[in-house]
Amino acid sequence: MKRPMMYLAIAGITSTLMFPACLEIKTATRVNSDGSLVRTVTFTGDSSSVEREPLPLTIDTTWSVSRETIDERKFRLTATKAFADVESLNEILVGERGKRVHVTVKLDQTFWWFFTEHRYTETYHAVSVFDLIPYTDYVTPEELTSLLDHEAAKDAPLSGQDSVSLSDIENRLEMWYLHTVFESYYQAFLDGVRDLNDPSLTPARVGQKKNDLFRESGKKIEAGDYEHLEPIFERVLKDRSVRKAFASARAGMKTFKENLEFQDRILQDSYEVSVEMPGLITNTNAASIAGTVVRWSDFILRAYVTDYAMWVSSRTVNWWAVIVTGIVLLVGATGLILAALRRRGSV
Repeated sequence: MKRPMMYLAIAGITSTLMFPACLEIKTATRVNSDGSLVRTVTFTGDSSSVEREPLPLTIDTTWSVSRETIDERKFRLTATKAFADVESLNEILVGERGKRVHVTVKLDQTFWWFFTEHRYTETYHAVSVFDLIPYTDYVTPEELTSLLDHEAAKDAPLSGQDSVSLSDIENRLEMWYLHTVFESYYQAFLDGVRDLNDPSLTPARVGQKKNDLFRESGKKIEAGDYEHLEPIFERVLKDRSVRKAFASARAGMKTFKENLEFQDRILQDSYEVSVEMPGLITNTNAASIAGTVVRWSDFILRAYVTDYAMWVSSRTVNWWAVIVTGIVLLVGATGLILAALRRRGSV
């Protein structure tokens, strides 16, 4: 059995569906001290992937877009736009389920007279479209985090107990994935059964066979072989109306296939986010820091079943406040000196 992280990462390879080549997607955001931002997104890949619609991150006609040829097989699309504030940026970043990744940004600025603290957060919302069964029915958020941290660390050594614990989490996460994908397929079929309204094939009768349907379908789902689920349903249900029910479920099955395609494209793409902050970086959950720029990469699996927030804090000196304070202190000191001189002269 493939481990879930491996399975998700190679979903596009194991699936019987054919997908465009992957994209390298890099987002660079410059945060200015006044709260304005400049955002640049680059999509690099072959011609079909760069020009595919829709692109995984939202850009529109208001962005400045350029295209360049890197070599005969690689092309790059670059989109840039300045935003007055995060609110106007968030209006653009709204995703669409099964079509585009949903991203939100937040900028908090706290004034402390001599300096201002800036905290920028960029959140990739869970990209999974197979969420009829919550992953928390199988693993806790803490267990998921520990597994993802280990995956990110790659060859980090483990004790025997930790290895057994992570293997158990992996197995449960694998079972969640198989169940939630099956549930989407099953519900699409069930809608077809309802639309068909055949007394010999009722939703209640199908429900009685649900466990058998899952048990027989699991290996096909694990292998990404969704084209052969229909014969399994026919064999388990043993009813002449099954094919008619699938015909009635055509719209739902089309959506299921589109969701598979979206998931596999997203998981094949690589993502990198960089943020340039004003002032001095004081804290971040980024793995890479270079001067005033922080960078996250290869994080899409973290954003698969739950939201993933990338954040960075910085501090800028309010020089005008320093100057004003200096002037006030100087004037005050001068006044005290003059007062002392006057008292001394009057003695």
